[in-house]
Amino acid sequence: MTDNMNQTFTRAERMGAPQMTEQDRTVWISVSSETPVEQYFGTEILLHDRSAVDLSFFGGGAAPLLLGHDADEQIGVVEEARLDTKNRRLRAKVRFSKNPKAEEVFQDVMDGIRTNVSVGYRINKTETDEKTEVVTVLKWSPKEVSIVSIPADESVGVGRSDKTLEPKPEQPHRNVKMTEQIDVEKVRADAIAEAERKAAETLATRERAEQEHLEAVRKEVSEIHALGARHNMTDKAAEFASQGKSLSEFRGYVLENMPENKPLENTDIGMSDKEQRDFSMLRLLRATYRDNPQDREAAAFEIEVCREAADKLERDFGTKTKGFRVPTDVMNKWSQRTLSAGVDTQLIPTEHRAASFVDALRTKASVMRAGATTLQGLSGNVDIPAKNAISTATWVNGEGTNSTTSEPSFRTISLSPKDVSLYTDMTRRMQQQSSPDIEMLVRNDITAAIAKALDLAALEGTGALGQPTGVLNVVGLTKVANFAAVNPTFAEVVTLETAVANADALTGSTAYIGRTNMFGALKTTKKDAGSGEFVATGANNGGNVNGYPYIDSNAITDGNIYFGNWSDVLLGFWGGLDLVVDDSALALSGGRRLIIWQTMDVAVRHIESFAYGNDGI
Repeated sequence: MTDNMNQTFTRAERMGAPQMTEQDRTVWISVSSETPVEQYFGTEILLHDRSAVDLSFFGGGAAPLLLGHDADEQIGVVEEARLDTKNRRLRAKVRFSKNPKAEEVFQDVMDGIRTNVSVGYRINKTETDEKTEVVTVLKWSPKEVSIVSIPADESVGVGRSDKTLEPKPEQPHRNVKMTEQIDVEKVRADAIAEAERKAAETLATRERAEQEHLEAVRKEVSEIHALGARHNMTDKAAEFASQGKSLSEFRGYVLENMPENKPLENTDIGMSDKEQRDFSMLRLLRATYRDNPQDREAAAFEIEVCREAADKLERDFGTKTKGFRVPTDVMNKWSQRTLSAGVDTQLIPTEHRAASFVDALRTKASVMRAGATTLQGLSGNVDIPAKNAISTATWVNGEGTNSTTSEPSFRTISLSPKDVSLYTDMTRRMQQQSSPDIEMLVRNDITAAIAKALDLAALEGTGALGQPTGVLNVVGLTKVANFAAVNPTFAEVVTLETAVANADALTGSTAYIGRTNMFGALKTTKKDAGSGEFVATGANNGGNVNGYPYIDSNAITDGNIYFGNWSDVLLGFWGGLDLVVDDSALALSGGRRLIIWQTMDVAVRHIESFAYGNDGI
């Protein structure tokens, strides 16, 4: 019966001996009774207790008097309704309209020609006797009453909308016996068959979803074990897998416990030292210029290794390349370059660390110069566990007194791939050059632009529109009192150190980061009236304030100055660079635009490690 709750039913009734008043065109009629009626769901009995019949609409003067349950044929209105609990009937006082159709019906009623009525009602609550299949309607709401032609207490009405009360086309309202319209057993059998079909579909869908989930779990467990094997952490990998922890959580654990600057994943394609030296971005760029066959032949090596790097990226991590994928092998040699004194006329790297591209960024990005932690060779999302609060030791108040314990709480720091894009323009002459200086110029331009974007993201990233969330916008950052002037005094600068010290975070790679103009001002601002000392000393990017390094960054907002333990800033890098060549932007001058995409992210391990201030503007 649950499916019937949103339908409107009808049942026919004899009007009885109507009490008619011709002058005000009103008639008292018998609307319904507890006579059993065959509906399509079984035998139905409408209870006529006061608690059973909801007359809030029907007895409120708004219920319509219809002709044959046709909502477009309203011939009057129900003015009043009374429940006769003694005789188990519902009676209504109806008033006929003065329209021609209503006038015609009213005269037939007055003459005793039309004597039959039918009520339309909503079922609200039922009770079913499983043995007799008798459905007792415990709560119901009459909605309309109609003058009909043929009375049939056993007849059935068809569900209607509350708003329109219009009959469904396939079962129009006709007061005929149910057995003359519908084969009840067939309807029941069809309903059972349909229910079984839907149940089978639901089961199949559930089984398919469970199978897909199991496959995903198996794949993730396999990747956890593979990552553990690469970093000699097989036991820990088995522990994470058995506890149902995710691959991103295990990546975070591995990053926390492996040697510094070691990539999480090996994204190299296996190029030799000579192949790395031979790779030329300029040749690759010229090869894409108007599809010149000679240039493409000259750059066949660069095109092939870029294609191999793109294939490896998609094969291992499911990531597609936007243009040419510069192999990480090449970027691992991205450092200071000189010409070889031997026969090799290509560019020769003077190697420093394994990840020279990151080293190149380190010389330009203030957060990296300040000691930010770099995480390289990432794949997929990474979740790094972090502690919110440490355990607290307490003194025990006497023999036999229980210890008051506190446990540390933990949170998760997440790194997920985010793309930064930049471009560098090359003139027609630059493209024709093969000078190491030109190649180095292009690479320096790329690293400088990425470094500036990285600084802005790490320090003041908004966390919206694809940006990471930088230190300034992490919840919980300490802001000291506004400076009295544009540039801080010595005492105001020291408040930043004090704020970090108060949080027990004055450790690690501590430094100030601010704009160049502020450092210049601090070098001419005296600490006090008598010492002759200045707030800042030393050269740009080599100076210090109160014994701590001061590092320039013109990517940040003018007037802001930050202090903190910068090793608590995490910088994640996913793979190499995507290079896309645009021939249209500088076409008139014969130049070309090189568009670069780098995937990275920023996270802050402990925001308590940082404080900042400004003049409040």
